Amino acid sequence: MGFIDYNANIGLFALIIIVAGIAVGLTVFYQLNFKDINHKYDTKIQELNKTFEKLIGTQDVLNQTKEELDLKAKREEDLSGKYTSTKQQKERLQGENADLSKNLANTRAQVDTLKAQIDQLNLNINSLQATISDLTSQKNSQNTIINCFRSAAPNANC
Repeated sequence: MGFIDYNANIGLFALIIIVAGIAVGLTVFYQLNFKDINHKYDTKIQELNKTFEKLIGTQDVLNQTKEELDLKAKREEDLSGKYTSTKQQKERLQGENADLSKNLANTRAQVDTLKAQIDQLNLNINSLQATISDLTSQKNSQNTIINCFRSAAPNANC
């Protein structure tokens, strides 16, 4: 029995050595795989952080662009309101200008008519003054004749 115990001890010892070797081999294998997986994980985390930073940068640019777009929209709305009010004011002023032009044309026509009437009245005045002058000179000559007859003798030549 000693032989069996010796062989069993050697077999058991060999089995323990083999199991220990396999455990060491598996530990080394898993450690290498873990380091590789951990390295890949760290690389992916770095890539993810870079992508996140790019995303934050892009989001900042997007927010800035959105603010600029909102500001442009507000300016466009203000300018649209100003344009509308300016257009309405322009149309109102054009209407007033047309009315004033008509009034000016009417006033000029009235002025021309009144000038013609003034010219006609001046002609009438001149004609009447000439008639008055003629009548005054006729009156004076008649008065002279009358005075001559009143003061003169019967054979006076008046």
